[in-house]
Amino acid sequence: MIAKEKWIEILKNFQESQIPEGIERDVEIPIETPLRRAITIIGPRRAGKTYIMYQLIRKIIQKEKKENLK
Repeated sequence: MIAKEKWIEILKNFQESQIPEGIERDVEIPIETPLRRAITIIGPRRAGKTYIMYQLIRKIIQKEKKENLK
């Protein structure tokens, strides 16, 4: 099990880093979904799931201030 301090460090590093650029995909994931709920992105290996997640994060950041996302 990962210690709480390690999770805090990982999240802090993520918040301070830049989100990688990618090609905009035509995938519609509603960002009005309550942020307390999990969204699952499934698909085969190397299909772009991570970059779809980055695209979703970028849309959420555009809607909300990055500091409010915790």
